[in-house]
Amino acid sequence: MKKIYLITTIYLSPEKLKSNKIRACDRKRCVGYYFKLKDAKHTVESDWASLSECGYYNVLVIEEMGQGLYGDHEINKEYWYIYKDGWKEMDKPKCFDHIVNFGIG
Repeated sequence: MKKIYLITTIYLSPEKLKSNKIRACDRKRCVGYYFKLKDAKHTVESDWASLSECGYYNVLVIEEMGQGLYGDHEINKEYWYIYKDGWKEMDKPKCFDHIVNFGIG
């Protein structure tokens, strides 16, 4: 099955970043996708398009998805980043432990 790698920018307040109870983004936006993971990671890690939009977004996820409706309900991997003078890898925020499909809802 062909895969795509969706890049979604997210804003989470500091309280939500620390919490494991809140399960909603303050705001989010799918900004694009790639057919190769290395291209998606390069775009994020080089901050090619100023993805934080001057602090409007502070978290980002790259989701690996299969083709079809809602990614055919198949997410194989998620790659999470936080913005701190550039995009740095992070663990998935606890408040999203059971949430998937950020890019396409």
